[in-house]
Amino acid sequence: MRYAYGMIFGALLPGIIFIGSAIIKLTGFGITDPILLQAIWNLYLTWFVTSVVLIILPLLIGYLKFRSEFREILVYEFGGLLFFTPFWFILAADISGTFWLDVLMNGIENGLPTLGAGGAIQGTNIGPIVLIPSMILFIILGVYVLRPSFVNAFASGTMSIRFSLGGFLPSESGPAEGGPVEPGATAPAAGESVVQELRALLTELGVAPAMIDALINAGITTATDLVSTSPEQIAQITGMDATAAENLNAQVQKKMFFEGI
Repeated sequence: MRYAYGMIFGALLPGIIFIGSAIIKLTGFGITDPILLQAIWNLYLTWFVTSVVLIILPLLIGYLKFRSEFREILVYEFGGLLFFTPFWFILAADISGTFWLDVLMNGIENGLPTLGAGGAIQGTNIGPIVLIPSMILFIILGVYVLRPSFVNAFASGTMSIRFSLGGFLPSESGPAEGGPVEPGATAPAAGESVVQELRALLTELGVAPAMIDALINAGITTATDLVSTSPEQIAQITGMDATAAENLNAQVQKKMFFEGI
């Protein structure tokens, strides 16, 4: 799955869920009749269950029909739900007639269906003390999960767990543990086909052969390795100026996004 397609898939799913909820809320605008309000609540419960199905269904289809791409589908869906939920939440709040900032500050009334006394389903309020930190955390985690290097490492099954003083942290294993090696150090050998793919890409972008060799010798053997390397490191390894290194990094990112390399 190309990176751009994966991002679109990840963005659309929470959008469908939140816009559907906003439309249901709009249907109850100005209604005071208890019977009609109960009907709208039942409609919301139906949509809540439907939303859960919408989240599970792509994963189920991916697992059964596209087993080789299942991990990729999983990371795009999970990352998309995290990153795009706050933005769709803001849009849905405005569509439903309530300023999104007021919703954040006052919380969501009856927003989460839960099982109440006697087995009846009732709405539970989500206060701002939970809502605001959650939205911030969603964006931060979404940015982390949707990074091209993370997506590539997770989808290819090359992620490992390393122990640090701070606890267990995910590590995207690549040609060298911990990322590209410093200039002058010896990098582990990578597959020849992988190296040739990077060499062809950099040649297409106009990078000099000597600079390409320097990058490969430093352990940067894939496009993911390259975009995960800071422009300062690229400049140090290749000898190019900082502006050229930034441009190279940006060009490779665009190639990954639009062409799925």
